[in-house]
Amino acid sequence: MSRSPGRVILVGLASLWVLRNSVSYTAQTLSVADLLLKDEIQQAEAVLDKQPRTAQTVALRGEIEFRRGNFNRAAELYKEALRMDAKNARAHFGLAKLAMGKVKGKQAVEEMKRAIELDPKEPLYHLYASEASAIEKNYVEQRKQLEAYLALNPNDPERVLEAKAGLEMLKVLGTTDVAVVTAPENPAPIRVRKTLNLIFTQVSINGRGPYNFAVDTGATQTVISEKLIDEMGLQPITSTVVYGIGGAGKVDTKLYGVKEIAVGDVKIKNIPVGTFNDPLVSQLADGILGTAALSDFIITVNYPASQLELSRKRLPATAAAEILPAWYFSNLLLVPLNVNGKQGNFIVDTGAVTTVLSHNMAAQLGINPNTPGAKIDLGI
Repeated sequence: MSRSPGRVILVGLASLWVLRNSVSYTAQTLSVADLLLKDEIQQAEAVLDKQPRTAQTVALRGEIEFRRGNFNRAAELYKEALRMDAKNARAHFGLAKLAMGKVKGKQAVEEMKRAIELDPKEPLYHLYASEASAIEKNYVEQRKQLEAYLALNPNDPERVLEAKAGLEMLKVLGTTDVAVVTAPENPAPIRVRKTLNLIFTQVSINGRGPYNFAVDTGATQTVISEKLIDEMGLQPITSTVVYGIGGAGKVDTKLYGVKEIAVGDVKIKNIPVGTFNDPLVSQLADGILGTAALSDFIITVNYPASQLELSRKRLPATAAAEILPAWYFSNLLLVPLNVNGKQGNFIVDTGAVTTVLSHNMAAQLGINPNTPGAKIDLGI
């Protein structure tokens, strides 16, 4: 946020007071951004409650609603902020993230580009611009934005680690043909096996196999067991963290480059994969297929027929079908659900053996760790 020095000499103490007040307000606004970066939502909202309603504070309130999963309300606030100030970078940033959630890559890139033009020294804008570029499969721009993000020395160790890993992978895999999918227009249905409420299918890696993989829409990365990695003689390229593997939330992993993964008629070339060494998961599967690798397709998990169906064309819905609006963030599919009168966003996770609640939703429903049946294994 730019600051005007004001006319202190001409207007004397009155202007000096305004200047000091402006600096204090700016510092408070920045502290809200810092709190949001740390996911301290309630504290950020408490700070905003004490501030006047400006384009920046409205945009920051939009960010709070975004973090809470109230995406439509967030969009309203971002647009309100831009009506107040068309050059508010935070609002453009917010609209870009919402566009990414609808997989509208071109719109996301344009909004993120505008945010960077208005505030080029904000690291987050460059980081998310790299993700928007990836949606458009513009890996040259993705690499450029990751480099710009790291050059700003952001104080965010976890995101820095992920950015460095992504940049290293791009350097090794190249920037024009990462995760290239080849397949017929409508691939044949892929046979799956159901065990413990999970689904498994056969996967080939670099022409070898088949191997037994779990199909997991809740995994942000395709991963392979350390045992299989050793058997194939693959060498690590870098390290990062992945989410949703083994029910453990965040997991440290090494990244490897795989020339080809094949599932049915579908082949994915030049793809990064992680690794895991969880003993329980290793007993069930040689790897976990994160469905982000299949994002070029409409995916149907046909449980009655034990089939995974992939299509490039949307099939007409049956009369009994219910269509839900969905959001797609960080390779995870979110749908709105109502639980005992409480509205929330739920991850569609084929790697979970049952439906689970976030701590926030559980608290709203009066559920705590002492509630009978509240603690269970989540799956893989």
